[in-house]
Amino acid sequence: QKSLIKILNNTIIHIVMHMEKENKKYYIDREKKLMELEYEIIQDFVKTRKNQKMTQAKLAQEANLLRETIARIENLMTSPKLNTLIKLLEPMGYTLKIVKLDKEDESDKKI
Repeated sequence: QKSLIKILNNTIIHIVMHMEKENKKYYIDREKKLMELEYEIIQDFVKTRKNQKMTQAKLAQEANLLRETIARIENLMTSPKLNTLIKLLEPMGYTLKIVKLDKEDESDKKI
């Protein structure tokens, strides 16, 4: 009976360790997807600003923010708050919107 208990305990420990490893992998993958999505959004923001021939200084003036704030966001040194991003997009004629993922994109973008 002691032997059976020892086997069960070892099995449970093994299962728990495996679950912890899988959970860590899930959270690492999730964080990676979040970082990639944030990178894509910032790159789209930079592209939009440049396509409109707007300098960081001009956008900062129109958005009533510091140019340094824009530079830090564009250089991925900080993550913008939603209200900051909205303030930056408005002078360029854009805003944020929640969009449903396509079924085929859902597994790639699910976070």
